[in-house]
Order: sequence, then C-alpha cells, then structure tokens
Amino acid sequence: MAEQNNFNYLNLGELSDIDFHRLRTFIYDNFGINILPKKKYLLKNRLIKRLKELQMTSYKEYVDYVLHANNGDEVYKMLTVVSTNKTDFFRELQHFEFIEQTAVPELTKNGHITINAWSAGCSSGQEAYSIAMVLQEEMEKQNISDYTVYGNDISIDILDKAIKAVYPFEQAMHIPPGFRNKYLLKSKDKKNRRIRIAPEIRKKHIFFG
Repeated sequence: MAEQNNFNYLNLGELSDIDFHRLRTFIYDNFGINILPKKKYLLKNRLIKRLKELQMTSYKEYVDYVLHANNGDEVYKMLTVVSTNKTDFFRELQHFEFIEQTAVPELTKNGHITINAWSAGCSSGQEAYSIAMVLQEEMEKQNISDYTVYGNDISIDILDKAIKAVYPFEQAMHIPPGFRNKYLLKSKDKKNRRIRIAPEIRKKHIFFG
C-alpha cells in the first residue's frame, strides 16, 4: 500500500475487464445486484473512495482484497459505495394508490387481517414509511386489524438512517398534506430544519440487512 499523502486516483490505472467480471459476478451471486457491463465506468469511479481509504494502488489489488474469504466487513463497505440509494416519500404515487384502492380491499374481503408489507431495497426508509402511513390510515378506518412494515437493504449505513427516521425538511414536500400534518415531527432549529417520522409509524417497522 502507498503512503497516504501520495495517493493519486489518476495513478490507479484501469479496472480491467477480468477484474470487473470477477467483482460483478461476486456481487450478483451473493447479493442479487446485476451491474451491467455498461456500468463499468460508474463502478470504477465509485470504488475510488474505498481504494483511497485503504491506500491501495490498483483496482486488481482491491478486487483481490474484497474477494478474500475473511473480508466481509469490506464487502459491506464496498456495497455501500456502489449501490444506488435513490428514494423519496411517495415515489411512484400509483403504487400507494394501489395499496389503498386494490390490495387492501382484496386482502380483506373475507374479514379483517393483519398485513405484513415488505420494502425490498428500502434505502433510507422513505418508501417503507410511506407504506406505513397508508396502512396506518387503513387501520384507523378499521379496514385492517394491524400491520408491520419490513425494510431491508444491503447497506448497513443507509439502514441506520432508516431506523433514525430523520430527514431534510424539503423531503416533506413529497408527502401528501394530510399525512404530512399527522405523521411528521418538525425540528425547532430554524437553521437546520429537519423532520422525523412520528413514533406510532416508527414502531411499526422492522429493518434488517
């Protein structure tokens, strides 16, 4: 490994096709993420952060390190930087309309039930909490007996954000006004405006990696 003050990403060379294939195969086989060949350049750039942290001098050195059987901790650090954590509250609004207008009526046509929902690849939790707001309303209307929302993601760091349920104030704009007023807590610090999901929604979640 090079000395820290000598690190220069321009000297790393290329991520070879062989090493790219080794890494993408490992990621797909173990985590189900398919990194297409056209994403090679993107993967290469995202890995720079890890190579710099470890003071490695080539992509081959890093791929060898990640694939070593005893480097599970680095695997999850690598997944954190290469995975796409794009999410918003009530993103793809039609999905939540489907839950309310189709899924719940169909699931409960023979009586009240407890619903278990799963947000796969939940990122920082906005989708999972959006589902919960819809189901909370259904429970209060006595359309369902109870519910739990499960959320999982490969990134431990991003799951920590989901568990804390604290978000920039601007993200509240994606939440319908009725839900916004009912299920959000707002910080009193005007210089650092934040929102947090209300406790009755948070307690309905189980997040796991």
